Amino acid sequence: MGKKIIQAAGSIVYRITEPEQLRVCIIHRPRYDDWSFPKGKLLQHESLAHAAVRETAEESGAHVVLEAPLGRISYVLGSDNSDAVVSSTTHKNQQKKPNTGATKHVYYWIARDIDTHLQSARNASFGHIIHRTEKETDEIRWLSIDEALALLTRSDDKNILLTFSERMQASSQHRCTLILARHADCTPKKMWNGSSQTRPLSPLGAAQAHALTTELSCFMPQHMYAENLTACIRTARAWEETTGLTTHIMDTSNRSTSKHRIHEKESTSAPDTFAPLIADVLESVMHSPRACAAFITTKQHLCEAADILTPLSCNDSIMHTLTELLRGKKALAAGQAVAITLESRTQSDSTNSCMITSVQKVEPIVF
Repeated sequence: MGKKIIQAAGSIVYRITEPEQLRVCIIHRPRYDDWSFPKGKLLQHESLAHAAVRETAEESGAHVVLEAPLGRISYVLGSDNSDAVVSSTTHKNQQKKPNTGATKHVYYWIARDIDTHLQSARNASFGHIIHRTEKETDEIRWLSIDEALALLTRSDDKNILLTFSERMQASSQHRCTLILARHADCTPKKMWNGSSQTRPLSPLGAAQAHALTTELSCFMPQHMYAENLTACIRTARAWEETTGLTTHIMDTSNRSTSKHRIHEKESTSAPDTFAPLIADVLESVMHSPRACAAFITTKQHLCEAADILTPLSCNDSIMHTLTELLRGKKALAAGQAVAITLESRTQSDSTNSCMITSVQKVEPIVF
């Protein structure tokens, strides 16, 4: 039997101070006497993204939104499954004991402070966060990259910070997120006498819509778009009713967004074409640095989105992942989403104004 695997998540939180100085948050844990990034184990029925946001707030006091996945580090815990680093130095005549406990996988995200005007909406959609205690974290520092590298205890943490630094330099802080979500599960066709465009959500679909709201709150989109179909609108309704934020209903007849409370109107007409919709949303999010927008659409139109978005991929691996999630064998199920990180191109001869630098599947947990 293999060793136990412990899943954990955290973030590298950054702030831009005056004059344009990048600072990252590191914490000191008295229990282990080490300097690290805020992170922690997943709770039952919790996703990695949710754990990253929750643990960051609990250990650093910073309420954050996730911008982009950064990577995973793995290490073996002590025999008592403690997180302490085994020192490379030992006392005289004392033998160094190797770590023999479970293997811990820690997934990290790039994160920043949530916009103040979105904090109340986050509180309503995310859930209660326990405030940190000095027993767990007794010191918090905001340091430059070089200062943090000198203070961090684990070499793995230093390596992930170097990756973070490279990503930040490459994007020049112009990074945004586009979330494409497939609407939640509908009432079966055999149980619905009306048009397929007006099928309501099933009881499972209603649960999926609320679970999606919780996951979206990790990214806290400033703008929520829904295709003008009943299933998409009602999936978005969970977000609007929970957060109080307005949903934009996409009207394909004139390529415009209709801003209104979603319960005021539900169209029975199907969209004519999807390309203008995704193009408008993409243009909107790219004009606002560090913005996030979510778009709830259909399975069919997710396939069409692949044709528009995959050419923007910065490498073949990301292109393959995005293709698989939008129309491949691992395509999104009802109520799932994909978070796409977009960054400005620096090449003057590039025909595209942005590129996709990371893709992550968003899997709400329904139980």
